[in-house]
Amino acid sequence: MNKQNLSEFKFKFDEEKVANYMSSYLYQLSSYQGINPVRLFVFPSNKCNDRCKYCAEHTKVSIKKDFFNNKDYIDKLVIDIEDVGFKDIHLFGGGEPFFYKDNMFYFLEKMLAVDSFLRIITNGANLTDMDIRNIVKSKFVSQLNITLNEDNESVADKLYFNKERHKNTVSVLESISKYKKMYKQRYPLVHIMFVLCNENYNQIPKIASILNDMDIEYFFIQPLRIDHEDCLKLQLTNQQKEEFLMMIPEVEKVFYDKHIRSNINNFKINRDFIEDSRDHKSVVKNKLLFNKNSKIGCYYPLITFAIWADGRMPKCFSMRDEFYKRNYFSLVSLKKFFKNKDFVDFTKQFIGEYCISNCKKCSICVLDEIEEIKKRMLNAGE
Repeated sequence: MNKQNLSEFKFKFDEEKVANYMSSYLYQLSSYQGINPVRLFVFPSNKCNDRCKYCAEHTKVSIKKDFFNNKDYIDKLVIDIEDVGFKDIHLFGGGEPFFYKDNMFYFLEKMLAVDSFLRIITNGANLTDMDIRNIVKSKFVSQLNITLNEDNESVADKLYFNKERHKNTVSVLESISKYKKMYKQRYPLVHIMFVLCNENYNQIPKIASILNDMDIEYFFIQPLRIDHEDCLKLQLTNQQKEEFLMMIPEVEKVFYDKHIRSNINNFKINRDFIEDSRDHKSVVKNKLLFNKNSKIGCYYPLITFAIWADGRMPKCFSMRDEFYKRNYFSLVSLKKFFKNKDFVDFTKQFIGEYCISNCKKCSICVLDEIEEIKKRMLNAGE
């Protein structure tokens, strides 16, 4: 695999072009025969180096095959990414993507020649200053989403297994900022991932003050997901919910002053969004799209494909209990699988005469993405 000049890439360092490509693909889609997902979600590992109390993953059973513990699987993945032509790659949990750190850098090295926007959601606990230097200098990653839920060690002690996690996260963010300035790089873009709970609902302005001069691009506030008993202990009271909603103007101003984009508007226009985002009350109700040729009942399975850490492939990322019959590790080619009857029979339901406007089990949580796609599809039709 020959490394290309990074300046020749169209998508690797341009999220806007990725979004336009996905919207254009949906606009032109005419039948199930043309379905070829352009976004890939990958769980590199089922294992984590922490036990966050707001996360159900630490209660899961172990699996026999863990994706990024095997370089053969990584080699296969890179080949499939190029072969299919995925334009947007997301690596997250499951577990911690950098749990097998050496193998993750092995993957990133191979991906240098691939024109895909590459995002990694990480707690940063396994990353050192030299790791960050390597990531920034080599332009390994398009976007790093870093978990930060607190402004001090005291709160970190209530949310994580190790209260030192707070100090490490701040150190990672400082390293990213330092090396981006040193090498005059815009990438990786840095997004903050924040889980809203009763320990931190009023701390966002304080957390934002930590981010001064760190070139943070986006602050994503995620409602607490009630997956297990520990989550119940972190649930906001009704009074705390009201207090948070009352704080929205202050939070908006803080982000505006620091030139940080956020999804705070979701809470402003939909009060139910403060609830578990997997609750049906928070689901986008009007997902129907009209494109150049027909109608689309739900865009999500048509553009997004996912692979779990154990090789299972969910039929839709939002329906986590329905899987394709085949396991990814046993496939000869993912591109060929997209022509397989199992894949075609499921995805064709969402186009034209087979259209389904909503799935009962749907739990899509990025509420503004569908509206953004609608706007871009309108522009594509002008």
